[in-house]
Amino acid sequence: MLSTYYLKDDLLESTIFSFLITATKHKISKYVLDHILICKEYSVNNISLKITTEGTFSMNNESLHIYGPLFSPFVKTVILVCEEKGLNYTAGLTIKGEEVPFKSEQHLKLHPAGKVPILFHNDFMLCETVAICRYLDQVFPHTPMQPEDIYERALHDQWCSLLAGEFILPLIHNYLLEFAFPKGENGQVRMDKVKEAEPLLLNTLTKLNNELETGKTFGQSIFTIADALIIPILAYLHGLPHGAEHLKQFSYLQDYITKMLNQPSCVKLLK
Repeated sequence: MLSTYYLKDDLLESTIFSFLITATKHKISKYVLDHILICKEYSVNNISLKITTEGTFSMNNESLHIYGPLFSPFVKTVILVCEEKGLNYTAGLTIKGEEVPFKSEQHLKLHPAGKVPILFHNDFMLCETVAICRYLDQVFPHTPMQPEDIYERALHDQWCSLLAGEFILPLIHNYLLEFAFPKGENGQVRMDKVKEAEPLLLNTLTKLNNELETGKTFGQSIFTIADALIIPILAYLHGLPHGAEHLKQFSYLQDYITKMLNQPSCVKLLK
């Protein structure tokens, strides 16, 4: 378990200097410390450490960029992971400062299916939301977002796969996109299409509510990757009068949404 350190300036100076020297020589984890309550910058051999009053820090030779539109729930999932871990990141439809339009030839070269998000970590590139989140949780192990127990982690992985492939995508394509980009006359929402998608919506909400009732996967003692996957979609639904009306039928989902939307990272991104 990582600790919180309260250090006076003189002790902090020598401690940070020793830490940087050790990190430089022995390549130990850049995230050995979790919280140091002071705001300064230190550097040794071009490795710089920034300590913030919020109690998180980052090596500024790290570069994290999330390619994708900020309204995408999958992009929001990766951003939530970064926020939970206190990581510095950039996000948007640019790569190395240049605009790369969605589904453009350059985008398709990076992801053959033209999907988002795409993570750029220094010179490493990675696609697919769940893979990106697991990677970030391994590379930046402070504030873990997966269960430690092997069986609990396996169930968590199972639900991450189900959420990303079986639940979220159908809801986006068959329900939410009609509200986000309505194709009716004069830009009106086609309520007949919404009505057609209601059985899918209610079936998905029922399954999520049943899983929440078991208390095994979502809304546990730590904010997990599974939480980061599902809460952007639920927040969208919660913000739609039509969706909010359906959510009233599911008490466990309502309690879960209220709890998650009070999570600092969710307050910042989803409210």
